[in-house]
Amino acid sequence: MADVFSMAEGKPGMSGGPVVNGNGEVIAVVLQYYNDRSSSGISSNVVMDRLERIARGEEISPAGPRPLPQDQGSYEHEFVLRGRADTETFFLPDLSEASITIDFDTAPGVDYGLFHETGYTDFSPAFRSTRSGLQNSCCYYGTWFVVVRRRYDLEGEVVIKSSVPLVQYHDPDDGRQLQIGHTIYAMLDTWRDSDRYTIDLKRGQMVGLRTESVEEARMTISYPGAAPHEIVSAFGKLGEIYYQASVDAEYTIAIESKGGIGGYTLSAFDIPSNLTPSNKSKKPADTIESPVGDMLRHSFGNSPSAVQIEYPLNVTGGDHAEILGAALFEQGLRGQTVALGKRDMKHLRREPNEDIPVGLFVLHSALVHNLPLRSARVTTSREMVTPSGAPILIQDFEADDGHTKGVRLVYIHEGETGFIVAFYAPADVFDEWKPVVDYCIGSFSIGDFSVADGM
Repeated sequence: MADVFSMAEGKPGMSGGPVVNGNGEVIAVVLQYYNDRSSSGISSNVVMDRLERIARGEEISPAGPRPLPQDQGSYEHEFVLRGRADTETFFLPDLSEASITIDFDTAPGVDYGLFHETGYTDFSPAFRSTRSGLQNSCCYYGTWFVVVRRRYDLEGEVVIKSSVPLVQYHDPDDGRQLQIGHTIYAMLDTWRDSDRYTIDLKRGQMVGLRTESVEEARMTISYPGAAPHEIVSAFGKLGEIYYQASVDAEYTIAIESKGGIGGYTLSAFDIPSNLTPSNKSKKPADTIESPVGDMLRHSFGNSPSAVQIEYPLNVTGGDHAEILGAALFEQGLRGQTVALGKRDMKHLRREPNEDIPVGLFVLHSALVHNLPLRSARVTTSREMVTPSGAPILIQDFEADDGHTKGVRLVYIHEGETGFIVAFYAPADVFDEWKPVVDYCIGSFSIGDFSVADGM
């Protein structure tokens, strides 16, 4: 028996203390108290078995990080990230240098962070695009980690070069196979660490997943090609998911650090078929069917002449707080990105009634300067005129040295409000995605007029 429940009085601070029976024998260790009248713990037999495995080197201790390798390190590393949340970690064995510089050579969709062992980082946001590199970053005493992570379900090579030697840390937790009825004991080794496991499931199969961690963590289960509403997450020190498989596949379970360093357990177990799975969600009620797949419609306002556009349902959503003036920013699991921006034109006018050309608006748009479109090279450009006489500019572009392709549409409504719509993705993905993008661009409308009408 692993779990022990006690009706004895519980108080804060009792975690880790003994639970004894009527004979004074220790039968469990307290893990959590619920109120003054009950608490729960883990059987002493389980604790002893775990300690013996740790002593034999078969498992790790949740009390502290694994010992770091004693290699001298290298100034250059090449590796492959094999999908969303796949992570590689390096540490700095020698901090005699006053500052470090790290250069990255990789396609977009890979982020990095430099973290102290305490979690401190000397820049914000914690993760940055790899295209900018890390220049003259100063490090103080202690262990520093470079964490490199893939954002999308795409495989890609990464090359990093540094001014000081970096030692690659090979995480023994990554890639382990999880079986129903088993529990894995593992470790989040660094701040922003991410461990990925696999589990084979059949369509319709129900499975329960439970994680208990020392620090805050996020557990996510997904499979290749999953739509956003099929991806399920649980957050916190105690997380539980009831999941029903949509297809026969090898599913990925990711445990991502959202706090500090610490141990955790991951368990998979059978659940009864009458339980409602966490992913028992349906498509949004406002889903629109189209020849190229399910769509959602975004409307900038509620008036009959409102600007509207349709965009794919199979993207993850959310406002992007760092983009000034952006009404919507959505990012797909394969790097497919939708950005819809709305901006007042007053700040661009030198005179009250000055007309602002769409080209000038592009140069000053927050979306252009904050998304990876700043260095975009326009490959084709076309313009059409709306019934009101206002032009719409549509441009195909390439960015990030050809790694990214996209289309953007620019429109200034009644000379007062500028709109930018951008669809972009890694080049190979964008070529597949082009029919969907063409449909979405054609759906851009102002009242009764649409771009498709003007083509």
